[in-house]
Amino acid sequence: MFIILGAFVYADVTRELPSVEILPRLLNPPDGLLLEPSRIYDRTGTQTLFTFAPIDAQRRYIPVNEQNPQHIPANLIDAVIAVQDPQFRKHSGYSLQGLDDANVHPTIAQKLIGGLVIYNEPPSLRRAVRERILAAQITAQFGRTQVMEWYLNSAHFGNYAYGVEAASQLYFGKAVEQLTLAESAILAAASETPALNPMDAPQVALQRGREVLYVLNGLGIVSDEATELALAETPEIQSAPQTQPEPAPAFVNMVLAQLDSQLPRDRIERGGINIITTLDFDLQKQAVCVTEVYAARMAGLAEPNEKCDSARFLPSLPPAVTLTDSSASALILDPESWSGVGGGW
Repeated sequence: MFIILGAFVYADVTRELPSVEILPRLLNPPDGLLLEPSRIYDRTGTQTLFTFAPIDAQRRYIPVNEQNPQHIPANLIDAVIAVQDPQFRKHSGYSLQGLDDANVHPTIAQKLIGGLVIYNEPPSLRRAVRERILAAQITAQFGRTQVMEWYLNSAHFGNYAYGVEAASQLYFGKAVEQLTLAESAILAAASETPALNPMDAPQVALQRGREVLYVLNGLGIVSDEATELALAETPEIQSAPQTQPEPAPAFVNMVLAQLDSQLPRDRIERGGINIITTLDFDLQKQAVCVTEVYAARMAGLAEPNEKCDSARFLPSLPPAVTLTDSSASALILDPESWSGVGGGW
């Protein structure tokens, strides 16, 4: 009886189980989907409205293999393992810990599966079991080294920095293979809690990096001498990069709000998704520049230097009228479909 019941339960849990072959398609260079950040475009698909990345460029995939001149340093790998999955080199890719909480992913293989393969399944015991089955599959099929390489090239380190190379460049201004032990410890801590990253919470990030060093030393991975040298180091954290002004921030927020019902925000931010919207980019630019020009005129200020062809249609203001505490908005309607876009300043 119990054997039959167990067979039914196993059949239900494994029904339509996703293929782990999706991970190479997502992550392997040169064409892995997640090597490109997600972007939001206008209606033509040519004008970028928003990019989920510190810089609008392809992400660099860095191997673990030390024979490669550009590789992920061993001290960073050790630090991530110590922080996130201390038994990484011993278990089969999964842990029964947290089985009753589908939001807990106690191993690195489970984090990969939970974030990239079954992200769209609602939290449940069934999902938690499926995650562990798939984590065991990728560990057996691809090996621990590949699992670690995939994880480090897709993990989130805060500020839309996905992958260790993006994080190293953003926070320390250097390639990942040049990281010191102290810097590796800081990034390992940030991979666990991306919000406490070196740019948004520098003092907390530095302190958490020091705590990781103590853990590495306590596990016998790093010598006392190396630990002391790393603790004496004060890593130089880069300033936040200058960002280009967004052409339609309110519209982008509306798009993201609508997408929330279809895809988890975390999955969108990870990359590989191109979102084509209904926005008429040229019309939006003119709507924004018209409001800026009119607001400047009402306040008695110099008009913006950017060319604004639509400003010639603005009505004249009464003589000697200055409204210092003023604002302007534009509403554009299509009389046939009643669709429109708006811009404000």
